[in-house]
Amino acid sequence: MSRSGEVQVSAVTETPRAVDPAMMRAADRVTILGADARVAPIDGMRAGIERWAVVEPADDGVEGLARTRLIRDDIAAQVTMLYRELSSG
Repeated sequence: MSRSGEVQVSAVTETPRAVDPAMMRAADRVTILGADARVAPIDGMRAGIERWAVVEPADDGVEGLARTRLIRDDIAAQVTMLYRELSSG
């Protein structure tokens, strides 16, 4: 953990993988992240596919760690809203 309390991770070696069709059919909610992600609906899905838009600070000239933090915070806010929605029912 860094001195700021942030956990450092790297996704450099990660690559996109196909989503398991059985998982897509069983899911109550399917959410994809960002404008570039593409997931086609699968026959038998119970849920629609929703897309979470993500801010792109680089469009405003923000790069590096500041960019990473803004994206992280945007995703965290969306996860928090989803949690509140699911736990209020």
